[in-house]
Amino acid sequence: MSYSVRTILLLVLIVLLVAACSSTPKEPLFPTREQLYARELDSLREVAELEAMNVGETIAMNDYLDTVPIFVSLPDQTNFSQYYRQFLITALVKEGYKVSETQEELLVLSFTLKDRILLTTQLSFDNKYLMRDSLVYFAGPPTLSKEAADAVWQQYTRRKPAYIR
Repeated sequence: MSYSVRTILLLVLIVLLVAACSSTPKEPLFPTREQLYARELDSLREVAELEAMNVGETIAMNDYLDTVPIFVSLPDQTNFSQYYRQFLITALVKEGYKVSETQEELLVLSFTLKDRILLTTQLSFDNKYLMRDSLVYFAGPPTLSKEAADAVWQQYTRRKPAYIR
């Protein structure tokens, strides 16, 4: 082998060794409030998309409801309810359903959150339940106001992790 081929092979070997030893980015041990908030919102969006699919299956079984717009009710003014309602509306529109902004319609999609853990979604037509679906979902940061989240953040930042003490 010539000198230049050996040099090229040696350089390729060095590059491969350096690439193999390089570290991959790791998630921080203590994610920031914004990271936790983004994760919660993403999982809430996924739950809304799942519920929109369930609503679609229920409407498909009752084909006379295909043309009736769906009204998504807002049970309270918490951040969780507002975000979940918006995600539900977006998911229903993506599924191809008409969504109404007024409650004049008879087809109503409502949801409740009990003890910040049990999320129940209901679809009713003319005050008769067509679908009721409950799942366990921990409503984290979206339910907190900014002031409450800041208070929690300050409470826990005063405490030092065990390995620092």
